Amino acid sequence: MFPARTCFFLASKRFYVTKPLLNFGAIGNVDFGKATFASAVAKGDGHHDDEEHHEYFHGVPIDPNPGPPITYDYFPVPCKPYKPVYDELQRKFNLWLLGGLSFFLFSLYMIYATDATEYEAWARVKSWRDRKRINAELRAKEAAEGKEE
Repeated sequence: MFPARTCFFLASKRFYVTKPLLNFGAIGNVDFGKATFASAVAKGDGHHDDEEHHEYFHGVPIDPNPGPPITYDYFPVPCKPYKPVYDELQRKFNLWLLGGLSFFLFSLYMIYATDATEYEAWARVKSWRDRKRINAELRAKEAAEGKEE
């Protein structure tokens, strides 16, 4: 019984052995619409000359040399007590968090203050009564400002 990977590669088209459709001798041949010249065959295609440097050889993974077994020689060793370092870093991270949060809230306020989303322009038209009330309030405010001057 073959493993599934082997069965797949045996059924794949690239493992069919066929003769070229047209053979021109020393010049080359035409096989399934692909021209192969004798000079290219003699040189090799440059890609598959040295198969050892590939991660995959015709779809089959090549296991790289894993090197020596893993040791813990290069892991950082703590050289300070935990609490002072934690306090210092936590203070810095909290400052970054507050700075980012304040900038975000300031951005939301500026969007609201400048009407960057143009909410009023896209909102539905107010009813006649609402417009009449708003206009009356504006006229009263203008009249009050006119009397003060």
